[in-house]
Amino acid sequence: MENEKTAWIVLRAIGIYIAFEALVHTINLAGYLSSLYSLYQYQDSSQWAESEIIQKWVSFGVISAKVVLYLVLSYYFLRKGAFLHKLLMHSSETTKT
Repeated sequence: MENEKTAWIVLRAIGIYIAFEALVHTINLAGYLSSLYSLYQYQDSSQWAESEIIQKWVSFGVISAKVVLYLVLSYYFLRKGAFLHKLLMHSSETTKT
């Protein structure tokens, strides 16, 4: 029974860590929005500014996808997690015998 509680604690700790990563990436998104705003505000007609804007939008999309993925994973680890818990308990039961 003690291993079962430990497995749940580990799964919850992983969920908290992933939720923290989602928060950090969300703050990073605010920085990208700020830099995009400044690029559009001071944009000249040079090719450099256009390529910089495209690069920032691609990075914004990638980080947005990471935030969504981290939120889904943290929800699973914090609320559900039954499949991984059964997997952990199965592996620990086979090592006892």
